[in-house]
Amino acid sequence: MGLSLGSALRIAHAIDNQNKRRDWENRMNENIDRWETSVDKMEEAIKRIDGNIDKNKNAMSKAEKFLSILTTGKSQSWYERACLNRDKYDDLNEKITQHEKKVNDTTSRIDKLNAWIQNDVGKIRDIEQKIDNTKSKIYDVEAKLRS
Repeated sequence: MGLSLGSALRIAHAIDNQNKRRDWENRMNENIDRWETSVDKMEEAIKRIDGNIDKNKNAMSKAEKFLSILTTGKSQSWYERACLNRDKYDDLNEKITQHEKKVNDTTSRIDKLNAWIQNDVGKIRDIEQKIDNTKSKIYDVEAKLRS
């Protein structure tokens, strides 16, 4: 005696559902693999950006020290005396201009480095948010796969 048509249809439907579930699980596992690779790449990007931040902080520290040398102590005293005596000596105006250019260039460099650092900090914050979102997505799909 064979299967009734109803039984055969139920078995075919069950097999079809199993195949669909297996295909879905395979797609979800591929998605998880892809997302985990993305997380790894984002974490590497954070490391590179952190390196840039460290380099820029180091450069900014050196620039700030140089600016401090230019604007305090003997340099500042010289600058103030030179400004008072600029009319007495011809070559003094050029030296004053060079000093002011150094101060302005160094200040501009510090501002630029600070802007780059802040930009990189913002990039890291954005990447960390993407990592959190991606990890949440992975967790949700893994939970669905376990159910």
